[in-house]
Amino acid sequence: MFDAVARASVMGEVDTAAVRGAALLREWDGRFTPENERSVLYDVMMEELGRRTWDELRGATNVRRAPTPGSTVLAQLMQDADSPWWDDRATPTRETRDSLLVASIGAAYRRVVQRYGPPGPRWQWSRIRTATINHMLGVPGLGRSRIPMPSGRGTLSPSDGNGSHGASWRFVVELSPEVRAWGTYPGGQSGNPVSDRYDDRLPSWTAGRLDTLRFPRSAAELASPRAALTLHPER
Repeated sequence: MFDAVARASVMGEVDTAAVRGAALLREWDGRFTPENERSVLYDVMMEELGRRTWDELRGATNVRRAPTPGSTVLAQLMQDADSPWWDDRATPTRETRDSLLVASIGAAYRRVVQRYGPPGPRWQWSRIRTATINHMLGVPGLGRSRIPMPSGRGTLSPSDGNGSHGASWRFVVELSPEVRAWGTYPGGQSGNPVSDRYDDRLPSWTAGRLDTLRFPRSAAELASPRAALTLHPER
């Protein structure tokens, strides 16, 4: 990616936005953590690259939400620098992989600067990518919104970017002779909004921490040593 910008710079065919964008992406550590100030540029760059690469699949109507290949296919396509897929039909020239990468980085840098200003604190991922946990019935005020999330496209913690869709219940299972599992979910142990257990799982869920899950093998193992709920018929 960066080599493409360097080669174009030598040939005098690259704008300053692409050069600045590539320099900032070199500083990125590849993580989508809340405090990261470079992941937003990568996210927008991949959006630009996908839009330009798969323009043939959108057809004459230029449908934005047309089905397109995922990041794995795009990564494989990177091995073929002169594939016809790289050509952007909206331009009179025939693009290659390198020219499309340069154009995507430049366009991404301009978009991010236009929306968030010059590189700085406003580029922090926690200001841009957040989650919203709505109440099951959609009751206003009983959900939690704008929760900073370590999430990104193609990661183990995907998110649609607008806070309404992503991974909720998460778990990992070890399929050994004795099955073990760890999990977490957004919410709490209580459905009472005034209880301190109403959203006590959110910090762990936000941070991606998993707790050990119980695997009862009999009714006796279901009994909790900490609490019990007894129901009496109405008299």
